[in-house]
Amino acid sequence: TALFMGSVGFVRWRIFSPITRQGLPPVTSKSFDNTSWQQVVFWTFMLDIFLLPLAQSVRSIMHRYYARSLQQAYFARGEDKTWKEVQANMLCPFLLLTGTVNDYVRADDQRAIHEISFSYLHTGSDTLGYVRCRMPQSLAKCTALGGAATDAFILGMLDKLRYRFWLEVLNLAMGDFIPF
Repeated sequence: TALFMGSVGFVRWRIFSPITRQGLPPVTSKSFDNTSWQQVVFWTFMLDIFLLPLAQSVRSIMHRYYARSLQQAYFARGEDKTWKEVQANMLCPFLLLTGTVNDYVRADDQRAIHEISFSYLHTGSDTLGYVRCRMPQSLAKCTALGGAATDAFILGMLDKLRYRFWLEVLNLAMGDFIPF
């Protein structure tokens, strides 16, 4: 929300300040001129260069929170396990978790939503193909990916730009990207 409001204030300052002579309150009290404009653009680019490597971490905050909540609620003593630990435990049954893949479209596909399964052997589906599971993969992460129903519903069933916009702006994405 702060980013959105800051962007609106910045655009308002750039468009209307040459006419009204108002400043950009937290950044500068001076009205718009080329020197102020160049300084603001320079520092904005510097901030973007610093924040760009952190973009995926910021985007996946909701997913990490959701995975941690599931881990604390359903895992013994709240401790996460990896698929390798699950495979090594002879008393554990074969776990098969399912989820959805959004925005993966081949030339002959009608929809941009597909099912996917996770196990300690493979990740994938008949439609997408299978790859060997990465052994240090977190079981809590796969559980959270399987339970990210809001993403599947919004991106799969209500695939409109306005829903995607609000999903990203409000950082409500419960799913995450997985290497495939």
